[in-house]
Amino acid sequence: MDGHVDPDRPDVELLARQIADLQQRVRSLEQYVGLTPREREAETAAGAKHSAEAAASLLEETVSVVPLIGKALLGIAGAYLLRALTELGVFRMAVGVPIGMVYALGWLVLAARAPAERRVTAAAHTGTSVLILMPLVWEATVRFQAISCWTAATILLLFSVFGLAISWRKNLSLIASLTVIAGVTADMALLLATHNLAPFTVSLVATAAAVELSACLRHALGLRWFVAFAADLAVLLLTYILTRAEGLPEGYAAIPVGVALAAQGGLLVIYLSSTTVRTLFEGLRVTTFETTQWLLAFLLSLGGALRVARLDAAAVSAVSIFGLACGAACYIISFQFLGRAGKHDRNFYTYTTFGLLLVIGGSRLLVSGIALAVVLSILALVCLRTGRESGRMTLKWHGTLYLVAAAVLSGLTAWSAARLLRAGADWVSPDPEAWISAAAAMFGYAMAWRSPRTGSWPWPRKLVVLLLAANCAWVVAGLATGTLIALYSALGAAARAAVFQPTLRTAVLLALSLTMAWSGTRWQRFEAVWLVYPFLVLTGYKLAVQDLPRGQTLPLFASLFLFGGALVLLPRLMQKPKNAEPAKG
Repeated sequence: MDGHVDPDRPDVELLARQIADLQQRVRSLEQYVGLTPREREAETAAGAKHSAEAAASLLEETVSVVPLIGKALLGIAGAYLLRALTELGVFRMAVGVPIGMVYALGWLVLAARAPAERRVTAAAHTGTSVLILMPLVWEATVRFQAISCWTAATILLLFSVFGLAISWRKNLSLIASLTVIAGVTADMALLLATHNLAPFTVSLVATAAAVELSACLRHALGLRWFVAFAADLAVLLLTYILTRAEGLPEGYAAIPVGVALAAQGGLLVIYLSSTTVRTLFEGLRVTTFETTQWLLAFLLSLGGALRVARLDAAAVSAVSIFGLACGAACYIISFQFLGRAGKHDRNFYTYTTFGLLLVIGGSRLLVSGIALAVVLSILALVCLRTGRESGRMTLKWHGTLYLVAAAVLSGLTAWSAARLLRAGADWVSPDPEAWISAAAAMFGYAMAWRSPRTGSWPWPRKLVVLLLAANCAWVVAGLATGTLIALYSALGAAARAAVFQPTLRTAVLLALSLTMAWSGTRWQRFEAVWLVYPFLVLTGYKLAVQDLPRGQTLPLFASLFLFGGALVLLPRLMQKPKNAEPAKG
């Protein structure tokens, strides 16, 4: 019958369509991969060949380690042969030691001559050199005392520098790292074992200079921090031992003052110079390591020179002049190069910060008393004035910090604190330098008060003005308290003045708080308003620790009455007048 389909008969047309569809999919997949069957076979064969070559290379490199170990052992055996000949008297000690050192350097030369791709060979030869030289220097210095500590330190320095030099040609940082680590470690070990600090400290500082020079020549090592830490530690230990009140410990070699100052100053020179070259001439960004090391070198150099000052004032003057020169250089670099190019980034702020620290530290070392107060006050006012005219926020910050430094170093801050918080502190006139710092503090805040206020001030500017106001308010509070106590005592009531001193201090602090609240609200001075509550908290603290423990009824009543009355009056004073203009900053 027409139209009848036999179910047992295969559908040839459907099968043909399925086969054609499968061929089309395979063809599309091959086109997607981009390979013909013949090319696929060739690629598979190439992959197998490459894998075989890689496995053979790995096997060859692994097998080559065994002969390298054997060569290293033969090299060490040769060193022991030289030692045996020296002990038997074939070579004198003065001859055997130099031969052994030349023998060790020979292995280092072999490491440098190895092809750049054969790093395992270079490492093995360098390790052999280290294992020969380090025990040789140790025994020749500590056990046989055949060479002096200065000679041993020089040998270790030359070994480290030699390893750095021969590694530059092929940029074999592995050789440089191994030699420097070995040299620095041996320096530290001999420093502790011989109790002779000067030669090995100089060697460590010189090694740090070589490593930083390498970094400036684009051969930076990852172990810069290791060398810097060792040099810092050695300089710190040398400074401590030299300046002990009890003198040098028993068994320690004498430390020349000039060597100590040279090590301290050299540490600062090295890291200032290195960072300057890398950031200014090579355009690199200041790293966390460099910033930290700058700070440590600054503290160890100038702080150490302060401790050594009693031993050699002339040398310390040279260090302080150098610190001032470095500070001036930091400012010039910041504002003439980085600032002019608009690079107010980490480099700019790092240089300006260290310029500030170096100028303050150098000034503190070079001058003192009235001269120091005059220098810091002039610097502060010049920075504030220049920053106001140029709009440079950095100069305003530095002027403010110079003012604070002048107040602290002249003793003005401590003098005001004694007048305000210390029981029984009668009137004692401040030193002349404190009066100079007080005048500078008031004049500095007066400049901020007269600053034009257009638009909304950014937070850095607000903090500068707040710090200027706080410094000035603290000085004024101390002077007012001291003056009031002196006047009260001069009226023939010295006994009563001693009883009412806490109340007088409370009265001054509250009067200052209320004055700041009124003036800040009247003239829209945010810094005055912000300082009201800290001074009230200070007054409450003084009541708790000074007025209440005294137990004097009438003075305590007066203090509590004044404090309570001020708290009641304060909200009224801080209400803005109805016709007052809105604050602009």
